[in-house]
Amino acid sequence: MSDHEPALLPPQLEPQRRLAIPSGIVAIGLAAAIAAGVFGSAHLNSSSPAHDTASAVTARGSIASIDAANSAELTRAIEALRFNAEAKRAIREEVMAGRLHLGVVTVWDWKDEDGDEVTITSAGFSQAVPLWNKPTTVIIPYRGTGAMIAITGLKDGEGGITAGISVGGQSTNLQPLYIGETVQVAIP
Repeated sequence: MSDHEPALLPPQLEPQRRLAIPSGIVAIGLAAAIAAGVFGSAHLNSSSPAHDTASAVTARGSIASIDAANSAELTRAIEALRFNAEAKRAIREEVMAGRLHLGVVTVWDWKDEDGDEVTITSAGFSQAVPLWNKPTTVIIPYRGTGAMIAITGLKDGEGGITAGISVGGQSTNLQPLYIGETVQVAIP
């Protein structure tokens, strides 16, 4: 595995059962996609509230992070979070205190656009995200490089939840998930 691939842990059924990922599932490095404009209009879901945060990303290690020093950009990123107002206030306070960061991940349905949905959990916060064939950009809170993002199957349209994820410029199509099954992805 190169330094540019997201680190995948074996999927697990919550809370205790672990399943092995077949050796054929590998992370595919697409760092050039991020550098070439994954935050440009060609890759953003324009109906996503995260669409307006394109100018807010800066490098923090390998994950694209929101610049907390820019008040307007931070406000747009906080508004794009899929949380209630109380959670958004708590996240803003943690970001301003330097205990949390806001980063950008992209998810999609790599097979049929059939109503699949996942929950993305990071830093103790969970967001339900419907999957479309067109990549959707999601703002996530995280504690730092090496922190984990949990992708959990929430709704299966048909034939397994076929989620793809891009973190820190690296993309992979995950093995089809069952409802309740979780895959951990390390933030590079």
